[in-house]
Amino acid sequence: MGVICYFLVTVTCFIGNIYAQDTAYMTALTVNNVKNLTKENPVIMILFTVDWCTKCHIAWSEYKLLAREVNQSGLPVVMTYVNQTTDEILADEFQVKEFPTVVLMNYGENLYYHGVYSTQALLNFLKSEIDSPVKLCSSVEEIEIHREKDDAVLLGLFHSTKHYNFLKFKLTAKKAYKYIKPMISTTKTVLQHFNSDQTNYSILILKSTRFSSSRLTDNIVNVTNLYENVSLNAKQIVNEIMHKQVSPIGLYNHHTSALYNSIENITLCMITFPISLQQRNYKAINTLAEDLRKMSEESFKQKIHWVIVDDTENSNFVESFQDEQEQSEELIAGCKINGQKYQLYRMKRDMDELKLFVAKSLLKAYTSLS
Repeated sequence: MGVICYFLVTVTCFIGNIYAQDTAYMTALTVNNVKNLTKENPVIMILFTVDWCTKCHIAWSEYKLLAREVNQSGLPVVMTYVNQTTDEILADEFQVKEFPTVVLMNYGENLYYHGVYSTQALLNFLKSEIDSPVKLCSSVEEIEIHREKDDAVLLGLFHSTKHYNFLKFKLTAKKAYKYIKPMISTTKTVLQHFNSDQTNYSILILKSTRFSSSRLTDNIVNVTNLYENVSLNAKQIVNEIMHKQVSPIGLYNHHTSALYNSIENITLCMITFPISLQQRNYKAINTLAEDLRKMSEESFKQKIHWVIVDDTENSNFVESFQDEQEQSEELIAGCKINGQKYQLYRMKRDMDELKLFVAKSLLKAYTSLS
């Protein structure tokens, strides 16, 4: 019995003494400092352990090496740790039930690590979450070179990459790159071109140029205020960006499919046009786009977003506007409004019929809400 007690005491001392080891490059996170730390540092990694957990000792050793690596590489991450044995409140706040657990606080989002506890694996996880595919551009011409007509651009204009919101921009760029091309510039001539040389920094959306308006203000949207709003996390900012980047008229293709397949809570109408069967007749497409723009501006106060779709190549997207029951006629147009779907089945594309269809769809959609 005495041997067993001695063994248990020895193990407890061994594990409980984790925190007596080298804690350089790390900060103990407690209920007393968590508020200030999270306010001053947007990216924080936390290791949760308990005294009685043998795996925690291994995790601690790897985490300690990770903290050293993070410090030496200059990654903008504060490395912290929590001993749940002495601080149960924080573990409960982060809903930590198993030990060890690593949580990455990333601009308001809590990301839970589920991999193996090795220094390299943890470092890969950390880098994958804070790295982003941002293109650095030194001229306005370079921005245009790296975008197609259907690409919208999320453009960060900074005087320095050490700006306090530079990392936040990179984080949102990482989450948004499927929908919009993220680019950045610190070049004075670029900042001057976008009237940002006298500002602290600017984040702009450059909308798709395929069917762009003649009014410059319609094609550039300043979203800097989203980054200044501390109540918005990265995911919420990206959601706002998606809504603001949608052009009044767009073309559904591999550049825009991710956006149109994902976006919700907008009045979206599509019209089919067999582009591939007409030898990519973009003159006819431009004429259709202009007719749609004119109809929307003259006839509807509600903001309608149109997307032109080649139904011969994108049948799945077209079908997403249909009801579940099969239709024998060809679907010419469809609208998604307030979660409802409306269809126009005709054999001829007629603007008067289309205008009447949209008017009826809007009336039905907003009547159903009352």
